[in-house]
Amino acid sequence: MKKKTYSTAEAGKQREFKRRRWKHFARWCGFIIIIGLNVSLIASNNHLRAAGRIDLAHEFSSYLLLVFVNLFFLLPTVLEVDKAVVTSDALLLSLLLWRTRLPWAQIKSCIKPAWLAFAIVKAPQCFYLINRRDIPEFADLLEIIQFQRQKADKGSYR
Repeated sequence: MKKKTYSTAEAGKQREFKRRRWKHFARWCGFIIIIGLNVSLIASNNHLRAAGRIDLAHEFSSYLLLVFVNLFFLLPTVLEVDKAVVTSDALLLSLLLWRTRLPWAQIKSCIKPAWLAFAIVKAPQCFYLINRRDIPEFADLLEIIQFQRQKADKGSYR
């Protein structure tokens, strides 16, 4: 099958890539559960500490569990892209809690590690995760981002 390439004329069009609503709702449910876990575990430890029934090893292990859950579940949930809109001058990303506009010149890189289900879009202020399992036409989105980045890089050297 022949690989599709994008021309300059096609790059001027606005295109939207969006995950299914039930998957977005599932991320909200997971986010609420993880925040609830954080609050309840900290409150439980404070209650046990006030009653004098907690030892340092138990408290340390519970906070270590929170760090693990927050790094491997909460962070990807919050930084995962729900909707990406490609325009001629910027990449518009909608995440779980906020929206951002990234001009093409500000995007440092867009990499897709083979062992990871996410593509990582790096910008000066943050990084964003695009899930290949959730976004239909994921390969097209990455190709457009790479094309626009190269075009912006060439324009910045002139």
